[in-house]
Amino acid sequence: MIFTISQSALARALQVASKAQAQNATVPILGGVLLRAADGSLEIQSTDGVTSVRHIVPANVEEGGATVLSGKVLANAVKGFPDEAVTFESDGPVTKVSCAKSRLVLNALDPRDFPEFPEVEPEQSVTLPLAVAQDMVSKVRRATSRDASRPTLAGVMVDADGGVVTMAATDSYRLAVCRAACEDVRFSALVDGTTLGEAVGMASGDVTVGASESQVTVSFGGTTFVTRRIEGAFPNWGALLPSESATVVAVDADGLAAAVRRVSVVAQSNPSVRLSAARALIGEVELHAASQDRGESTESVPADVEGEDVVVFLNHRYLTDGVGNMSGEVTVRLNGPMQPVLLETHDAVDFTYLLMPVRG
Repeated sequence: MIFTISQSALARALQVASKAQAQNATVPILGGVLLRAADGSLEIQSTDGVTSVRHIVPANVEEGGATVLSGKVLANAVKGFPDEAVTFESDGPVTKVSCAKSRLVLNALDPRDFPEFPEVEPEQSVTLPLAVAQDMVSKVRRATSRDASRPTLAGVMVDADGGVVTMAATDSYRLAVCRAACEDVRFSALVDGTTLGEAVGMASGDVTVGASESQVTVSFGGTTFVTRRIEGAFPNWGALLPSESATVVAVDADGLAAAVRRVSVVAQSNPSVRLSAARALIGEVELHAASQDRGESTESVPADVEGEDVVVFLNHRYLTDGVGNMSGEVTVRLNGPMQPVLLETHDAVDFTYLLMPVRG
């Protein structure tokens, strides 16, 4: 196998492949990347046994073939190369890599031992513009659970119907929901939040999410991610959204987010922030945080308040995750000190963020 590829294209290809490369692999082949050169292109594959990635880029192929090299070693080497042509020459157990004045001889593994890439024919799919896909995923991904014992809460529910696509995620303490216009297709799948986030974050064009009975694909350009479809019932999140609001607050997203960050500097041992909306606070809402070891902090934020007086305590980290992903005017809906708080913004992507209160 002999081929040449630009350093920048190779570095990006290895970065994409790293998203499914096994870390600290007990099986050496899973710590490697498969390089297959043929017909003017280089195909790079990686897998951790659950998620697989295939990335195809143009290359000058003099002699076709395949090899498996350590993904970590190769990526670190390529990062240090100048942005010039990189040449690979593979001959059995070793592969020679050269770029400008750099020369490497890397031990190779047998490509026949590398797991076959799962060829999935999606039964249904939905395609989104890059900006819309990245905006939606970045907004909902933070609300996925990190609890391995609850796999359904580690996923993002992706639904499309009637020209609207919805993404929803919850860890049982907060709920994030995004809606945007899409093609008129029907699609529904629970997708691992980490895989979806990493795939969409690497995308460079329209993103297609597809699903078969047991697997999910995320594809764009010459790149395809394949992972297992999460089985199980996702919570009926629509039933969690309050139908009425005793108090409605309109506030600037950037101003509220900045105020939360400032008051929370004292909230180390006590992560709660008190949000007060009252008639006595004319044209503003008040944020307050306190902890015994650091002291206390208070901020006032300009706002339009309608309805009843209310005081609610919220986890400042969760609040920041929500409002920090919003822009323009935010509508905050409140129903009492121990009722869920709803934050909404409306744009090309509509974003709803529900947050459970904490005890002050």
